[in-house]
Amino acid sequence: MACKCQVCGRETKSVGTLLLHLLNIQDDRHGLWLHSYCSSNNIDLMRILVNRAKNIKGANESLIEALKRDFCT
Repeated sequence: MACKCQVCGRETKSVGTLLLHLLNIQDDRHGLWLHSYCSSNNIDLMRILVNRAKNIKGANESLIEALKRDFCT
């Protein structure tokens, strides 16, 4: 399933790779976009990040589903 970053246009082969791209890139454009996107979709990004740090299974699920729905084909 191909996905595309809405900030820089980078194409990824999966929604998981898109998620990692958005979380790991260190620039303001991506960070601001991700915070805004999560807010508009009622997704608690800070909770996701905390749960990822704790290795809680399914921590990314809500964000992955939203990204898959909106940016993957």
